Amino acid sequence: MTEQKANALLFHGGGLCDSSNAFIREFAEQMTSSHLFEKVYVGFNSFACLLTKKFLEWTPNEYFSAILKSGGYFGTCRNIDLTMGDNRQIAIATCKEYNIKYIFVAGGDGSARHLAEISEDFLKKGILCAFVMPLTIDGINGGVSLGLTQAVRKSIAETSNFVASALHTWEGLNTCVAGVELQGRNRDDILANVLYSIYRQGGISDFSLKEIDIFAVPANYPVSHTSLIRAVDISSNPTLILISEGAKIKTDDMQKMFSRKVRTFKIAHLSQINACTNDSDVTYIFRLCEKIWSNMPKLLRAGEPFSFKIHGDGQVSVMPIDYYAKLNPREGQKAELPSYLEDILKAYMPRKY
Repeated sequence: MTEQKANALLFHGGGLCDSSNAFIREFAEQMTSSHLFEKVYVGFNSFACLLTKKFLEWTPNEYFSAILKSGGYFGTCRNIDLTMGDNRQIAIATCKEYNIKYIFVAGGDGSARHLAEISEDFLKKGILCAFVMPLTIDGINGGVSLGLTQAVRKSIAETSNFVASALHTWEGLNTCVAGVELQGRNRDDILANVLYSIYRQGGISDFSLKEIDIFAVPANYPVSHTSLIRAVDISSNPTLILISEGAKIKTDDMQKMFSRKVRTFKIAHLSQINACTNDSDVTYIFRLCEKIWSNMPKLLRAGEPFSFKIHGDGQVSVMPIDYYAKLNPREGQKAELPSYLEDILKAYMPRKY
């Protein structure tokens, strides 16, 4: 007699990014077409779906419905900790009720840490956990994450529009200063990539690089108030200051820092669900899911929790379940940038005086 197949659950963990919808729906399609599971469920609102039972069986209708939804369609939820109180027992009971023996999670570094924390207890109950894809606008140590590219596109577009408005205005005999805070959650990935794009395209908005002075204030490299004030004071050009979320210097500080008129703007959540995932991105995500699933049957048979690392060239490696947790600890995380992005970031930081 043929043994009945078990069911699987897929959900997005942590903060959303514009590519979340595309990845979840394409990954769910690969799950169903693999014929490894009796039923494929897709959850809503992150780890909370294991407590609320808010998930649905994946069907072709669900796939086409998801295509018409926003990047945030599958939702998120803060302050759910399955290690607290009865949450772990409730989540495991939900899996038993629905015959879910496989849990697949895509999300940020917090999701990776949380899944690593609970995976051993779930495995003891016959439930295998896997972290299948970093999805975050902030970037992540240890591999490529989806969502950063789209956040950078949105950040450049919003910054360009703001610059076009703010820096064509003169106050007396001086040009204005534009201060823009970019999202990044104490990482400098968006800032560095925005600077790199501006450098590659030779300027921003109506201004060439010769016509505008640009200064970077990262979160993970020291920039003093004095250095920034001095750099702006000696500038005679329209001036743009780009700041990472989490930097010690804030856009709110700038109104009193400079003698020139200052306008500020926070891009904030516009970076997340930004409608910047294009057809080329979806094709890349589809092919990435295919590569991931080429490894899956063997990994499921092995029966050990695991993570996938995505390399810059699109290749996929299998790593331990705590791979991202170790590289991205909750406290004391040292965000890393490729050397070419670190170089461009340092080039735009105001020099010390």
